[in-house]
Amino acid sequence: MANRSKEVFMGLADRLKELRRERGLTQKELAEQLGKSESAVRMWELGKSEPDLGTLKRLSTLYGIGTDGLMGIGRDFTGVRVPVLRNITSYLSQGEGKVEVVDYEMVSACDDARGELLAYRLSDGSMEPRMAKGDTVILLACDDVESGDVAVFALRDGETVCRRVIKTEGGVFLHASNPNHPPIYYSAHQLEAGEANLVGKVIELRARF
Repeated sequence: MANRSKEVFMGLADRLKELRRERGLTQKELAEQLGKSESAVRMWELGKSEPDLGTLKRLSTLYGIGTDGLMGIGRDFTGVRVPVLRNITSYLSQGEGKVEVVDYEMVSACDDARGELLAYRLSDGSMEPRMAKGDTVILLACDDVESGDVAVFALRDGETVCRRVIKTEGGVFLHASNPNHPPIYYSAHQLEAGEANLVGKVIELRARF
């Protein structure tokens, strides 16, 4: 019974995030409409707390659905929750259980079947205008990518970068879309030495409103 309660609780968190995004609302805007704090909305969507009954009714009215629909009752949730990590380098060295999870994203079961998935929140505007600072990318963990793919790398200095990979005979260029961020070059020797470690290929962008 406890496991079932947890499933409903986490299903509510994902449903609240899904509905808010469908309406094009930020967490702050939703909080203002409900007379709640932005941090309260954030905690609901992380599954760390849940709205009281009165707030659930206001949410139902706002979104035009019944409370059962809001809770996800009767819906077939086949998605998988992927943690959004703040520090990819720490994840690679310490594992998921020892790094800060800042959010969760739902991915389809089909995507999950492709292999290990990670999510990373972009820390700069190097890939603007398509990918903005604060957007989240879903990554498929892999050992190699094709030239032209967009991927995330963990650099030896602790920085994490998202760049388009352009392969050459002797190494790779990591190209930014924003001209204010010059390309970074790593030779095959530098890559073998761990100067830049491939984390995964970007398979989906979750943009912020």
